Amino acid sequence: MTSWTAGGVELLFLSEKSSFAPPKPIRGGVPVCWPQFSAEGPLGQHGFARNSLWSLAASGSDGAGGAFCELRLVDSDATRAAGWPHAFALSLRATLRADGALVVALRSENTGATPFSFTTALHTYLRCTSAASTVAGLAGSTYLDSLAARARTAEASDAVAFACEVDRIYLGVLRDEHALTLRDAAAGRTFTVRAAGLPDAVVWNPWIAKAAAMADFGDEEYQQMVCIEAAAIESRVQLAPGEAWTGETTLTVA
Repeated sequence: MTSWTAGGVELLFLSEKSSFAPPKPIRGGVPVCWPQFSAEGPLGQHGFARNSLWSLAASGSDGAGGAFCELRLVDSDATRAAGWPHAFALSLRATLRADGALVVALRSENTGATPFSFTTALHTYLRCTSAASTVAGLAGSTYLDSLAARARTAEASDAVAFACEVDRIYLGVLRDEHALTLRDAAAGRTFTVRAAGLPDAVVWNPWIAKAAAMADFGDEEYQQMVCIEAAAIESRVQLAPGEAWTGETTLTVA
């Protein structure tokens, strides 16, 4: 996913420096982290799904006034060369509902003869004015601070703001229909993020130093985005042969 518009307004951030040349991942939109989140495992950063070539499986009306597109990725010599020996089938279905909401669903199926497990995230870059934005719905939760060796920390704030780099994995905050909201006071816009099957949420903004260090990210672009990523990180998803799992995130804006 690289674009989502509502009312003629672009709602996803995409870096002007993003490379669209394989095997580089796209910097922005909704990259798919699978079968590994971050560097926590034997594969490359965030796994291989985000910089693999997917095929178009289906597209059309969702039957309720919206439209969908479904992409598919299966095991190949390339995925085995990336260090993943298992047979699998992934489908990514993006639905633009009639009310303007965006639903992104990832389905993972074990098509092989041996069990496997994975971590995953839908790495959503929301377009906003970061210094004027706050994330609500996190008070009382626990997060892993990726800037402090994943130290477990209690979140006391009712509204997480951005005045420095933030890189946190909030645990279990997207269970039971609980929603997170991103309020952009400068734009007068509020995003709502819900999920099913993806209980954790990554909140990230690189801020000044890290933005300047990334070749595919503009030095000032940290001011234009905040990531809220529905994820399954703390508890790995386990799939026996023949089993399937689906996780999805629903994004709305007001």
